[in-house]
Amino acid sequence: MNKDNLNKINDINSEIEKIDRFIESYARAPRTVGLNIYKQEKFLGMTLNPYGFLGNIEFAIPSELNRKLIELIREHRDKLVIEQNKLWGQE
Repeated sequence: MNKDNLNKINDINSEIEKIDRFIESYARAPRTVGLNIYKQEKFLGMTLNPYGFLGNIEFAIPSELNRKLIELIREHRDKLVIEQNKLWGQE
């Protein structure tokens, strides 16, 4: 195993750990937080920082989009694991 492959494996492992922590925190997040304006559940949200005369903008992502986002994150994690396994197999 060469040093470049080992560095790539470590980088992938670090990213997989971040994804695992994100998915774990998503699974434990409260599901009953409601927004008064939209009357929908807020699982994930996006906050845009103020810029110039614009203030903070907060956007709640609807639950259907949240599920699709989590599916995409899990697919990305699976691809990283496959890539990591390929790198381990190379000599």
